[in-house]
Amino acid sequence: MRILIHALAWRQHGGSDRHLRGLLEALAKTTPDIEYVLFVDAGFDVANVYHNIIFRKVDARSTWRRIWWDQVLLSRAAKAERADAIWAVLGFGSAWQTIPQVIFLRNAIYYCDCHLATLSGRERSVMILRRWLQWLSLRTSHCIITPTAAMRNMVVDKHPDIPVARFTVIPHGFDPEELVDTEPLPAMADKALAECNQSSLKILYVGHILSYKQLDSLLEAFQKVCNTTNRSIKLLLTIAREDWQPGYDAFVRQVKKRGLEKSVQILGKIPQLAIGHLYRGCDVVAFPSLCESFGWPLVEATSLGIPVLAADTPVNREMAGEGALYFVSRDVTAAAEQLLKLLENEQLRAIVGAAGRAHFERTQLTWPEYVQRCLEATFGIKARETETHHERTRNRF
Repeated sequence: MRILIHALAWRQHGGSDRHLRGLLEALAKTTPDIEYVLFVDAGFDVANVYHNIIFRKVDARSTWRRIWWDQVLLSRAAKAERADAIWAVLGFGSAWQTIPQVIFLRNAIYYCDCHLATLSGRERSVMILRRWLQWLSLRTSHCIITPTAAMRNMVVDKHPDIPVARFTVIPHGFDPEELVDTEPLPAMADKALAECNQSSLKILYVGHILSYKQLDSLLEAFQKVCNTTNRSIKLLLTIAREDWQPGYDAFVRQVKKRGLEKSVQILGKIPQLAIGHLYRGCDVVAFPSLCESFGWPLVEATSLGIPVLAADTPVNREMAGEGALYFVSRDVTAAAEQLLKLLENEQLRAIVGAAGRAHFERTQLTWPEYVQRCLEATFGIKARETETHHERTRNRF
């Protein structure tokens, strides 16, 4: 059996990179008898260390080349590779296929009204056009996989002609061992934690700075809390200017304007193999984002039993459950009140953190389990059973 994996939009950062790397690792371990042909952009530098995955590089960076590849060359490639199915793991596939095509929808920006409302007329038109192109492939696909039911509902709301039965909700895989630190923290982050006195309470934001991440509201809420409490509190953020230069520069100006330079620390990007150090050194994880399909920091925080402050969105509630205190989106006063509750009540932090950990254990999949469900959705077959870490641990006793 052979599956063509369409991943031309793969970039070495963000959630798409993390999802695809986790998927590839699990494919190699759990389905050695299935061959995968992975199509990536010609400029993408990645080593192929997987025995059953063949890499093909395609120059399709321009908009028109990409559309041509999706709608014409993808079908030809599937035929040439003798593929039994296509996995379009980054949302866009072909409008015409003679073999099963599975669309993995994991980017919410095309369907999130709160994000679309922040765009200019031209930007919104481009986004709607891309959503239309996505719809072309959705309507003829064998199966549509979303990481949350809330993401599925967003898509169905915009495309009511797509049968709900065609959707399958499969949360991305995650293994708590991903947060077992194998690299030290970068010097700046390590110094930031070391400079906090023992009584300081630390709030952590993990992710990019983008318009829908609502970091301006988080900063304003943080200042309100600083003005209310006598406790020493710090806000640490893993943002970088390369994510969104105008927004980053505006955020830095706001930090200075509000006189928060000593309380707000921008750490830059933290390697995944070191980020567990950072989570464990903080007391609360902030997740104010309005537009997500999954939310990796919610999974990481709840897996470690760290309480979360989150915007009240369906996706965030689905992912964090009772492991978070929620505030109405863009309500800075409500965000400050909920944050203050967590910071001033150690017992509440412990209760919310434990509830988040329980929610994680009930709902989260390992990567082998994720692969198995994807294969079942595609062919109705199961991947070769592989013991999880927890099963191996239980078997020792």
